[in-house]
Amino acid sequence: ARIEAMSREQNTQSSNSLNNQSFQMFQRTTAINKLMRLTKPLRIIPGGSSASKTFGILALLIDHAIRNKDSEIDVVGSDIPMLRRGAVTDFKKILKWTKRWREEQFNRTTLTYNFTNGSTISFFSADSEAKVRGARRQILYLNEANRIDFETFYALRIRTSAWTIIDFNPTSE
Repeated sequence: ARIEAMSREQNTQSSNSLNNQSFQMFQRTTAINKLMRLTKPLRIIPGGSSASKTFGILALLIDHAIRNKDSEIDVVGSDIPMLRRGAVTDFKKILKWTKRWREEQFNRTTLTYNFTNGSTISFFSADSEAKVRGARRQILYLNEANRIDFETFYALRIRTSAWTIIDFNPTSE
């Protein structure tokens, strides 16, 4: 089951930008329902490439940030270029499709989105020990965790007060 953005135009893609599409909504899929049922402090999501893991997880994190005032959520990847091409791009798409994107609420330097209710979602890389040993958060999302070593995961996890979600692409190694 895939997480898909559907439009009233029967999902016809034109050369128009996302902002020009008249209506967007998210279809609640089996994958989203499974993600929502996870309740343990450590939530592990395996899946193949292009399985929509990142998109679905980000949609749930955005929903959590909106519904829960002053939430602190960190999205961590192995490096900034990978995060910008993947998770940050998907994050912006979700907010734009749901008409919630506000450019002035996104700090491009720190890659942090500040919601009006005080919640934040920050994106950073695990390429430096200083980045992972400082900040604390309520929710941690490790994007493509198979690219992050265990010591880094542990340093991030012990500074997370609520729950951690990990996605990864299984390999044959």
